[in-house]
Amino acid sequence: MFRTANAGSTVFFAQTKFVDIATNAFKKWLKHHGLPMFLKDEFPKFLNQQWPQHLKSLDEYPRFTFADVQRLKKFLGEDWVIHHEDHHPQKVMIFCPRLYFQGACRTWNDAQLFQPLSGSAEPWKYQVQRLAPAHILKAYPWGFQKTSCLPSGFVFLKAKKEYLMGRTLISHFKAYHSKLLKACANALLMMLRHCWPQHSGQQSIPQTWKHIHEFFERLDSVDDYQPVVCNDDLVGFFNSIPQDRLLCATQALVQDWIHQKGDGPITVNMDVGLSVAERTFRGKFYHRPKHSVVLYPIHLIDVIAYSFRSCIFCALGAVWKQIRGTGIGNQVSPVISEVAIAHIEQTWSRVYNTWRHQPVYPTLRVRQFELENVGLEISRCVDYSLCVATRS
Repeated sequence: MFRTANAGSTVFFAQTKFVDIATNAFKKWLKHHGLPMFLKDEFPKFLNQQWPQHLKSLDEYPRFTFADVQRLKKFLGEDWVIHHEDHHPQKVMIFCPRLYFQGACRTWNDAQLFQPLSGSAEPWKYQVQRLAPAHILKAYPWGFQKTSCLPSGFVFLKAKKEYLMGRTLISHFKAYHSKLLKACANALLMMLRHCWPQHSGQQSIPQTWKHIHEFFERLDSVDDYQPVVCNDDLVGFFNSIPQDRLLCATQALVQDWIHQKGDGPITVNMDVGLSVAERTFRGKFYHRPKHSVVLYPIHLIDVIAYSFRSCIFCALGAVWKQIRGTGIGNQVSPVISEVAIAHIEQTWSRVYNTWRHQPVYPTLRVRQFELENVGLEISRCVDYSLCVATRS
């Protein structure tokens, strides 16, 4: 059984424990949907009646049991590291502790990304609290946790690098400002969809592939056009974009939002049961829904800048600070990385449209110019509208 198992295999508890867990979950389900609570007394009887069929199914399709897992843990002891491989969350790996420690050390000791800090975690936890801007603390007291701890760093070792290095993840689950960062992420995502709706990253995977196929079908009808494929492999995407560029892109989005919608408040519903479209609203409710909070667009830049300054975490028994990019595991990392790419697309679209409406002469060559805000150099050579964009 252990040879064919993976991290996605189901583990079933003994009957008594399974009935207790399922019954408690059923009670919460009844309360959430407003159903009569007397049904909770009949549910354990139903489970006990169905248990023989469950055992029969296990005989036909073997699965892990709680006893199997305990037996495996006893066999391995405490001298091994059990973790999954990068990009393979269902592949359980048993690492030699020395190999895993060496790979983790190589990953965290990247001087371009992380800076080691002296001292224990406790003083740095209070330093993170002192770094919070006073006006942000006053405006959003709900966004900070009094009983917090420093984020924890993990490493997912990569097979293609022979497990010598890995991908980093910094869990901000119990961080001091985790709730505020989550609310800001929802607000920025709503602003991105309204201000820059043409951004291709907002499409679903089927829509993206459909547009790619349509693009290449149109190219087949152009005989004189020879497309060139640029393989721009974004290795460690969240860690590859400088923090000043992320701040610049976020500031551009906020300015566009204020120009189009004004600087009024944004209400964010923190209920995880709602879809992304239902979570965020422009304006302020007189009677706010439960679990909702209010943000102001002008404060988002200060919050993002504070998240960069306070990206201090624990890993390998030491304290570190991320000095480039935004940490994987930070609540705002996905959306501000998407904002950075959307900003590049938005700037390119505006520059291209401006150039497209200029008069074209066959022998004219347009001078190079730099877009400092997005770090692009666009070389335009007017030879039947050939444009090449290169990263700086």
